[in-house]
Amino acid sequence: MRFIDMKIFLAVWCLMFITAAQTNVGQWLRLIPGYQQESYFKERVYLEHTWNSFIELKAAHETIDPQHYVYHLLNSALFFATNKWRVRNRFPALAYHRALRDAAAIHTHQMVQYNFFSHVNNLHEPISHPHKRLAVAGLPDVRMGENCDYTYIDLQKPPTYMQLAEKIISDFQRSTGHRRTMSSTVFTHLGIAAEFESLPKGSYHYLKVTQCLATVE
Repeated sequence: MRFIDMKIFLAVWCLMFITAAQTNVGQWLRLIPGYQQESYFKERVYLEHTWNSFIELKAAHETIDPQHYVYHLLNSALFFATNKWRVRNRFPALAYHRALRDAAAIHTHQMVQYNFFSHVNNLHEPISHPHKRLAVAGLPDVRMGENCDYTYIDLQKPPTYMQLAEKIISDFQRSTGHRRTMSSTVFTHLGIAAEFESLPKGSYHYLKVTQCLATVE
C-alpha cells in the first residue's frame, strides 16, 4: 500500500472509530427521558455562569416537582453547588466537561432504572465501572473520581432546585471518602447528574446522583 493510500486509510479508520464511539454513548443517553429535553441548562448555562451568578437566576429557586422537573436545571444546580462548596472551602472551582456529565447521567439512570446503588453496574459490562463509563462518554485514560448519593425529598415540603443541590453536596461532605474526592485539587473538571425514581414512596420521593470529577489536560 502506498504511503498516501495508508494516510487515507488511517484517516477513514479514525473517523469510523470516532463515529462508533459517539454512537456508543448515544445509545445509552437515548435511554434517559430527561436528557432529551432541550434546555438552556443543558450546555449554555455552564458557559455563561459561575456559581455566583447561577444562584441569582430565578429558575434556581423554583420549587421542584419530581413528576415534572427540569432535568438539566437540576444537574446544573448540582454542578454550581459543588463549585460553591469548593470555593467557600478554599478549593479552586472546577470546569464543566460534557463527557463527565454524560457519564454521570448514564450511571445515575442505570441505578434508577435497575434499582441498585453502587459504583459498579453488573448488568452492562461496557459501562460497568467508572473508567469504562468515561471512556464510552469520550474521556479514556484520565485520572478520575466518582461520588454517588441516594436521597429523597419530602413532598409535603418540597425544596427548590438550589436547596436540593446544596443538600446533596452537604451529604457528600459529611462522608470522609466523598469529601476527599469532592475537594481534591488534582481534578480540574466536573460533571454531575441526578434522576428521580419514577414513583414516590408515601410522602417521599427518592433520587440518585452521580458526581464525576477528572483531571483533563
